[in-house]
Amino acid sequence: MLLFDAIAAAPTPAALVTILHQDGSTPRTAGARMLVFPGNAIQGTIGGGLVEAKAIALAATVLETGVAVTAAYDLAGANGQGMDMICGGRLEVLAEPLDIPARAAFAELTAHLAAGRRAAMRTQLVMVDTGRLDIQREILADPPADAPAWDFCTEGQIRRLTEVHTPPPSLYLFGAGHVSQATAEVAHVAGFRVVVVDDRPEFANAARFPVAARIVTPASYDGLFAAPGLAEEVLGTQSHLAILTRGHRHDATVLAQALRTAAGWIGMIGSRSKRDATYLRLRQEGFGDADFARVACPIGLAIGAQTPGEIAISIVAQLVQHRAALQAGKVCP
Repeated sequence: MLLFDAIAAAPTPAALVTILHQDGSTPRTAGARMLVFPGNAIQGTIGGGLVEAKAIALAATVLETGVAVTAAYDLAGANGQGMDMICGGRLEVLAEPLDIPARAAFAELTAHLAAGRRAAMRTQLVMVDTGRLDIQREILADPPADAPAWDFCTEGQIRRLTEVHTPPPSLYLFGAGHVSQATAEVAHVAGFRVVVVDDRPEFANAARFPVAARIVTPASYDGLFAAPGLAEEVLGTQSHLAILTRGHRHDATVLAQALRTAAGWIGMIGSRSKRDATYLRLRQEGFGDADFARVACPIGLAIGAQTPGEIAISIVAQLVQHRAALQAGKVCP
């Protein structure tokens, strides 16, 4: 999502490098992208190393000629050793000038995702009589649920790529203190849509949370999910709730409401003794072990984090772990 935004808004001139497909082990998989600018400045990566250096040089040529090209790289055997890479796989990249139609396609795709809608982008590559590679794109709204995320095929002289994208997972930060501030930044870089919720506007504001997609300042933590700004949010498996308020009482209030949602992940900051005391209180409201099994508390991976920045890293690492487990069809422990 971050790179898609950058593609749509990239300064002119720029070239876009995409891994079309790969076989075997490679540094990055099909779909990895990188922007290349004059002077070989880049944004994004297709895996680093000599393959990326060669792709940057290829993109530099594209910037000079304005002609899109493809190139294949073999990382197996002597070829891979010659590039100081022993992954053993093969990959093919497309390097293209980032023209107005391409920017428009990525802007349209980004708009769908920002609105919470699934969308697909179909790219067609055709070698025309002049020897030039013609590239055409179209955006498909609401692709079939069982459509593969990446489908690259060749039909005669036409090579067609269809990629399906889902909206980024959302992270709701309840509490706008130092830990939330650091967590928002790290989560944004990791590809999460960040929503900040706090009843103190002097803490929950765009100046302190510039990466937040939405900032909600309810009158109190009671009736949270009916409050303006949160009532419009649809909570499901891609929703992650991090409870980081300024006090145990507020944490318990938010947790009781969070457990009544369909959120895919719930985490709460605090020690094990605080957790046990909170759970004891919530048992009196009818919650039980099955509810508490949904909660990661203490929140974050156990890496000995102490500072807000370290705690933020531990939280987002746990979120990435959970996201990877979902994508693999596994239940995250």
